Amino acid sequence: MLWLHDHQSAGRDGHRFVQVELITGAHVERSGQYGNAFHGRGEAYFADAKPEPAIDCFTRSIAFAKAIGDKSCESENLMMIGWASLGSMGLGDYPRAITHLDAGLAIARAADLAWHIGPLRIARDHIRHCLGQFGEAWQGLNETLKRLEELHLVRYQMMACNMLGHLLLDLSLDAQATAAFDCGLAIANQANMTYWTPLLHANRAIARVRQGAPDVESELVSALEHSLTNREGWFLPRCYEGLAELQWRRGDTARCIHYVDQLLSLAEQGNLREVRARTAMAG
Repeated sequence: MLWLHDHQSAGRDGHRFVQVELITGAHVERSGQYGNAFHGRGEAYFADAKPEPAIDCFTRSIAFAKAIGDKSCESENLMMIGWASLGSMGLGDYPRAITHLDAGLAIARAADLAWHIGPLRIARDHIRHCLGQFGEAWQGLNETLKRLEELHLVRYQMMACNMLGHLLLDLSLDAQATAAFDCGLAIANQANMTYWTPLLHANRAIARVRQGAPDVESELVSALEHSLTNREGWFLPRCYEGLAELQWRRGDTARCIHYVDQLLSLAEQGNLREVRARTAMAG
């Protein structure tokens, strides 16, 4: 699946890939191919910051996975529905996120799908953070990070570092948050990966600007441009939020409003309810 292997091409090539695969699937009566095609389409929609059609595709993929008893595919699609329901990059539907993540975790644990358990737990603990269960979220994310290090699952280590930093940022522990984001970026550099780096950079810049750093604009613009170029729309909200906050702190009202308008447009197009609510409050 693209999420687990090479998500970089999801936004850029996902729709073209799915069109070809669906045509192929029409001539081959195998549920697995249809399921993979709908999963790929879902990832492409999610990468374009369109979680609603993404969730529809993941739901369809689950039906095909169940038909052939593919527990890995079923668990992964449940995971993706969970991620697409988060407030930071999806619909902000936490009850749906919890239901699907818990179901995906139950399958992954029963089938010993260690590579699925990591991102499922990261998302689940991020929800605890969002619901104010900070201690549980902190403990869970650190336990998951340790396990991911043992399994050498580098990409998910970066995700865990990002969510740990996000938690610290919301607790106004900005220096500690910066260290967590730096840790994620160091892992990425060592592995020569760009996976999730725009989000890590955007969050690090937000943490640094809250510490009074004046030199973060280039980092935010670079993260924004990378996300736009690679159609990684799930990272755009934090890029726009960071740029808007930076301009607000500088007293540049016009540029702040420009980035807020970009953020609001993105939220309206994708029905990103929590992002839209945060934007309205900031306005």
